[in-house]
This record gives sequence, C-alpha cells and structure tokens, in this order.
Amino acid sequence: MSDITWIQAFHLLMQVFVDTVTDKLFLTSEQLDQLVETFMAALPKELKKRL
Repeated sequence: MSDITWIQAFHLLMQVFVDTVTDKLFLTSEQLDQLVETFMAALPKELKKRL
C-alpha cells in the first residue's frame, strides 16, 4: 500500500467524522454543513492555506 498524502488523510478523517455525526446525531444536511463550516473556520491559517 502506498503512502497517502496528508490532504488525503485529512479528507478521509473528515469523511469518517461526517459519517459518524450523521449516524449518531441525526442532523439535517444544513446543520451538518454548518458544523463542517465552523470546524473548517477554526483550523489554523497555515492548514487552511494547504487545503
């Protein structure tokens, strides 16, 4: 198995997070979008630049 990039790893982690939240909290798509937007806004600027 080849190494994955940190962006691929971040994407995989975000997908697992979204899937888990969706299954456990029964959020609407609007609520889920807001949660992801809030999380992404809280990331350090350096990380946001690379995404």
